[in-house]
This record gives sequence, structure tokens and C-alpha cells, in this order.
Amino acid sequence: MHISELVGADEWHTVEGRPYVVYKYAATLDGRIAAPAGRQPWRVVVDTHARTPRSARVLDDAAPTLIAVADGADASHLEGRATVVRLPKAAEGLDITSLLRALHERDVRGVFLEGGPTLAASFVSAGLADRVIAYIAPALLAGARAPSRAERSARSATRCAAT
Repeated sequence: MHISELVGADEWHTVEGRPYVVYKYAATLDGRIAAPAGRQPWRVVVDTHARTPRSARVLDDAAPTLIAVADGADASHLEGRATVVRLPKAAEGLDITSLLRALHERDVRGVFLEGGPTLAASFVSAGLADRVIAYIAPALLAGARAPSRAERSARSATRCAAT
């Protein structure tokens, strides 16, 4: 499979006013999300409170880096190390629609989203993940008693339905 197929380059025209988003994640059979390795050509960090340290590897000049922070966050330590974009806050984290708009204004037309479950859930629940690619490893990371993400979600949905 060619990289353009993986990132859906032939479908980028199907969304307007924002980049086409491909959410890629790796997980074990018990639903634990593994951190992906590797570099990307343009790195975007979603850091609501500007907690990324000046010494972070993402600021190593291997690729241009954009750090999205909340409007009121003190990001002075990041100035000159990355492009800092200030965005409005959402109920949880940053307003990702505003993030995609800011990326689109910078001629970004495709995004390969690799993040934790909170960021991914924001994109998926807002209908902004245009394609999902899942890699499931034939392994279990948690102990027998630890609920998987799917089990926690099911319990949460059950509690919501009961109230």
C-alpha cells in the first residue's frame, strides 16, 4: 500500500475548510493504546496549558512544530522554539474545529492524528476523523482485573442510561 492510499490523499477534496483527518492508533487485544513510534513531516502538539518543556524532543528541529495552546496559557517558554497557535478552550481541551481551521489556513490539507484516547475521542465524537486505521497487537498489557477502554465505555454508557 502506498502512503497516499494510507492517508487518503484521493479523498482530501471531500472535506471543506479543514484538513482531512486520518486517526491512526495501535492497541493490544485488551484495548490498550500503544504509543506509535516514528517521525512525521510536520508535528502538531495539542497542549492546552502549554506544559511542553523547552527541552522536549518534539522541539528538536527535526521537523517544524506547531503547538496549540489555550488563549490564556503562558507559552512564553515556547516562543522561538515552535509556532504557537492560541485557540479557544472546549469542554475538554482545546476547540479542535478551531485547530483544524488554523492548520487549513497554513495550507495543511491532511492530518495523521496520533494521540491519546482523549484527543482521539474529541475528533471521533465531533465527526472530524475522516478515516480510522487501527493496528491491534496480539497481546494483552493489563492485568486480568483491569477493565479495557471498551469495558469502561460500556460501563459509563450503562450508568448514563440508568440515571
